[in-house]
Amino acid sequence: MNSYKKIINYNHCKFSDSIQNWQDFRYQDKRAVAPSWCHGASGIALSYLTSKQFLNLDFDFINWGKIGSLIIKEGFNSLHCLCHGMIGNAEAVIAISNFINKPELKNLVKNRIFCEIEENNKELKWRTGFTNGKYSLNGLLLGTSGIGYGLLNIFLDEHIPSILTLEPPKSISFLKSKNDSL
Repeated sequence: MNSYKKIINYNHCKFSDSIQNWQDFRYQDKRAVAPSWCHGASGIALSYLTSKQFLNLDFDFINWGKIGSLIIKEGFNSLHCLCHGMIGNAEAVIAISNFINKPELKNLVKNRIFCEIEENNKELKWRTGFTNGKYSLNGLLLGTSGIGYGLLNIFLDEHIPSILTLEPPKSISFLKSKNDSL
C-alpha cells in the first residue's frame, strides 16, 4: 500500500461519523474537535481536496456539506488569522463549496467575512492568532499579513494562489491587464 493511502486510512480511523469531523488529540475528550487549518477539519479538508487533484483518492466517507457547515458554525467565532482563524477556515469552506458545487456555501462565507470587515472598519483591529488576538502580529500564518493575503485569496480567488495549500501562481495576466489600463 502506498504511503499516502496509509495516511488517509489512519485519518479515516480518526473521523467521527457522529460529529462529522476528525478528533483533536490535543485534548483528552475524544469528542473534542477543531475546525482550524492547523489542528482540524479545515486543514484536513484542504489537504484532501488538494491531493485529490493529483492522486486517485476516494473520500466517500466524508459528508462535505456537513464538514463545511461545521467549519462555518465553529470556525468563525474568534480569530481572523490563516492558521486557526476565520480567514483560513473560509478558504477551506470555499474549497469544499467548489468541490461539491454548492455556491451558497461560498457566498455565505464571503458575506460573513465582508460583515467582519464592516464591523472592524473603524478600528481596523484584526484578531491575530496569538493570545486570542490580544496582541497584534504581522506574520503570515498568525498575523495581519496573512489576514490581508487571505482576504485577497477569498475575494480574488481566481487570481491569488493559496498559501495554505502551497498552490503555485495562477497567472500574471491579471496584473498585466490592470497595469495596461493605468
